[in-house]
Amino acid sequence: MKKIFLIMAVLSVVFLVSCQKFDNEKPLTFDVYLDSTTFKVGDPVTFKFKGGDANQISFYSGEVGNDYEYRDKNRIDEIKKVYFSFQTHNVPVGQIVYPNVFVSTDFNGVYDYESVSSATWKPISHLYRWGANGPWQTMWTSSGNSEITSFIEENKPFYIAYQVKSDAQPSGTISRNWRTNSHSLIAETVGGNYISLANFGGMSWKLVDRYLEPSVISTQSSSTVSSSIMLLGYYNSTSPRYRQEAEIWGVSKKFESGEISLGSSKSVSLKQYIDIPLETHTHYYENPGTYKVVFLASNATISGSTQVMKELEITVKP
Repeated sequence: MKKIFLIMAVLSVVFLVSCQKFDNEKPLTFDVYLDSTTFKVGDPVTFKFKGGDANQISFYSGEVGNDYEYRDKNRIDEIKKVYFSFQTHNVPVGQIVYPNVFVSTDFNGVYDYESVSSATWKPISHLYRWGANGPWQTMWTSSGNSEITSFIEENKPFYIAYQVKSDAQPSGTISRNWRTNSHSLIAETVGGNYISLANFGGMSWKLVDRYLEPSVISTQSSSTVSSSIMLLGYYNSTSPRYRQEAEIWGVSKKFESGEISLGSSKSVSLKQYIDIPLETHTHYYENPGTYKVVFLASNATISGSTQVMKELEITVKP
């Protein structure tokens, strides 16, 4: 019993000494400086620290997503331009399909053929390169990245859709596997930011067929939107429409134009309690502009905490 008491007494002393040491941390001294405040895009921007006894250091570069001003609120910007790109692979030699891609601002969002066919679809196929006929899984062709802003009405939501038609083929080998993948929808904002609106999965494609009810498309059509490749072009051999003409659509989800929220900003942690003291931090800016840089340094003890904020303004030229 005496042994247990002695051990507990020793541990209590160690704890009190540790707490006293922690509670008696030196006052926080922290400063940041630069050799220059003007840089070029891609140059290393090296921030030098003075003091260096901060237990924690956080960093805001002033860029979108890392801007101190927006730490507790969303940054609102406005879409200026919209770009769309994809890849295509056409059908084997001797097979014919008629693919197109469109934009609509009056589609009602009901994914059935009546609604799709009654919407106004503006053709944008002429903006892109299309894959030539060729063997299976070869000759993928990049469409090129084209601006589609002029086909979108200001402050109206929009949809993108592929339509594929093919003629009846009563005999011979049928292989009308027109394909598209690698979709990318990018917005450029008034503030000069580039935002990814969607990739293939983010487009949330839905299949709409002129001749098939939605409930049987997956069993009678060769088309799929659940993977990274959208297959469009003909009906399966088990379908009553096998070898007959086909018309099938892949229609995206709704995308908003006008204002867009870029979300709030988060700091980058440069140092925690267990890390060794820092003397410098280097950052690279990818875009020109004027940036408000903020460093937050803090020390915490059992009796309180101290924080120092240092601000710098830098200019990044092209």
